[in-house]
Amino acid sequence: MPRVLSYTPAWLSRGAPGFEVFSQASSKAKSPRKFTNGATKLQKPGPKRTVAHRGNEIFVVVGSEIRWANLLHLRERGLPKDRRDLGRSWRSSRGGRESEELDEDQVYRILKTNVSGEITEISISPDEEYMAICTSHTVHIALLPDSAHLAAEDTGPIKLKTFQLGPTAHVLDQAPLASALWHPLGRHGRCLVTVTTDANVRLWEFSRENRVSFSEPELAIDLKKLASGVDSMEDFRASRIGDKTGFTPDSFEMAVAAAIFGTTGKKAERGWGPMTLWVAMKNGDIYALCPLLPRKWQYATQHVAPQYLRSLALPIQARVETLGTAEDEEFEQQTLDQQAEWFEGIRYELEDDPKTGEVLEVYSRPIAPGPIPRLQGPFIPDPDLDIDHELTDIIIVTPGRGHDDDHDYVDTAGDREDPNVAAICVVTSQGKMHIFIDFEGVEGQWLPREKASISTGGSCC
Repeated sequence: MPRVLSYTPAWLSRGAPGFEVFSQASSKAKSPRKFTNGATKLQKPGPKRTVAHRGNEIFVVVGSEIRWANLLHLRERGLPKDRRDLGRSWRSSRGGRESEELDEDQVYRILKTNVSGEITEISISPDEEYMAICTSHTVHIALLPDSAHLAAEDTGPIKLKTFQLGPTAHVLDQAPLASALWHPLGRHGRCLVTVTTDANVRLWEFSRENRVSFSEPELAIDLKKLASGVDSMEDFRASRIGDKTGFTPDSFEMAVAAAIFGTTGKKAERGWGPMTLWVAMKNGDIYALCPLLPRKWQYATQHVAPQYLRSLALPIQARVETLGTAEDEEFEQQTLDQQAEWFEGIRYELEDDPKTGEVLEVYSRPIAPGPIPRLQGPFIPDPDLDIDHELTDIIIVTPGRGHDDDHDYVDTAGDREDPNVAAICVVTSQGKMHIFIDFEGVEGQWLPREKASISTGGSCC
């Protein structure tokens, strides 16, 4: 067995400059407001995600403030002076940005926001331009400052420009947030999916030039309605303010704990994963939505996009050729027909990347079979397993996910890996993790268009 030498690097230990970034004692920010009985306002159940990164930069929520630092600078500050000077000299010879002299008193910078309430989650957009800032009920999108501000002479707080997302959907008198996820295939990284505890999924495609895009979701799906749906023409829209909603058994059975996408959309990933949203319910049931796509979408690594689309098309074609005519294969035939129709409807247009100026292929979501997929599940991980506590989180691990940041990785082993295999990890309120292996995977499925077939069909008499 390997011997553990240390759990915390010396430059992050108590007394080192790096420790101050995470220290509550050094915070001058006010604590979250309390009610008259002393209880902290609107505590969110489940895990908190208060640390995010952008390359070497780290963002940490401490109290009601967000701290921003560079890990390389923090590590350098924790070294003896002779080693610190050597590191600066080496990076300067390589033209590194971190070679600039740092103010000896500067450890981190504070990012100020107009977010009220306790921040429970922060996450960086795929293009690293935005940050989602969440409280128990609200979501704000912040425009991140350029990295050069970390080395600027002015070390004072930076006021972030923020936009509230869903000013009527994500407010205190509506259901709390369960998850806020950046879509792996979002156009220019500007697509956020929010899931509330009342099983409503909203997909937002926002733009700073269009303020309405922060107020109205591109898709809004009520999973409780979708679970009992039989026809794709039904109304599955999430309820809005003023809509009358009564109690149903699904209100309890489909209380959402957390959600996650199947993969990150980086290279070496294949299959339906980047467009599959997994949703874990508090009672232990797990559901999947596939494909859940923005109106406009793109693959993160452009030169891999054709390979990715081919990884979807080839299995469809192979299964169509081998499928029999037995009655028990009727559903699979319907699924394959819908998948083929969906794939044939994929179109793309060329756009200029606003950051790099490169030409990008931006795809449009197919019109048919429809924008809202079938709700697959509930998947019961193990009928014999007694999960006697509520689920609080879900994690999906798939082949190729470990190569997200490996730019020299060549997908050779990936040809022998089944993209459908996934490890599904769920966490309970007692801190236990259960791990299950899914060998079949999830693929695109839609509800049938029953009404359309009835209206165009012939007489049954």
